[in-house]
Amino acid sequence: MVFELLDFSTWDPTTVGTTIFGIIGIGVAMFKGYQKSGLQGMYNAFVDGMTSSIPQTPEQTKAILAAPAETWKMTDETKVSILSKLRLYGGEISNTDLLAVIDKAESEVQVEYGIILTDPNGEPDVRVRDKDNPTDQTLHVFVSYGRPVYGNYDEVKTMMKESTSKAYLLPTKWILSDFEKENIISEIGTSYPKCVSSFINEVAEAEAKQIETYSFGCNNRCWVISKGNVTKRLSGAKTDELTPATTISN
Repeated sequence: MVFELLDFSTWDPTTVGTTIFGIIGIGVAMFKGYQKSGLQGMYNAFVDGMTSSIPQTPEQTKAILAAPAETWKMTDETKVSILSKLRLYGGEISNTDLLAVIDKAESEVQVEYGIILTDPNGEPDVRVRDKDNPTDQTLHVFVSYGRPVYGNYDEVKTMMKESTSKAYLLPTKWILSDFEKENIISEIGTSYPKCVSSFINEVAEAEAKQIETYSFGCNNRCWVISKGNVTKRLSGAKTDELTPATTISN
């Protein structure tokens, strides 16, 4: 760490030499960054040159704060795009919660950090959106200089580890997607309007109470919904024409 080496209370030629070479190395990286991406690339190279496997130092924080905000803070447009992306890919989150997470990270002068979505139990949200593709999970975000990189939990966790970045938790809710709701309504069929109406009401009640797993049955068919996903579709079960959703576990 260059700033850690700039301590002349004890004179050590080896340490001073390392410091000089470190400064030269950062200078070269900044020049290459400028050639590639202009001022943004040069600044990114500067901050990257000061990162290490230990927490950010006060000197690094001062250097970041001295730079233009647009070189590392997130734009309003990016915040809106993150909200849309996370909601599209499985995360039922509030805009207020998302902005609070970003504000907290930026108030702590973090140029790189992870936004980890958590379920109502406080655990990382690893819901699989496509049962035929286990890696197709709820998206999380790694933020680098105000720019988002999306990935599943394991991918974002790896990015945070490699950059020694902090994680900020963003709570989500168990919500059945509109796509799955339409699928179940289609499977119920238009011949059973009472079933459709009851299904919509029961799902709304379960989501309001954040019930982890529940079931709904109608016309000898049953659907089991867990953590916002349809986990089982059963047919041939003996049920009444209209069977309210029942809680399996809470």
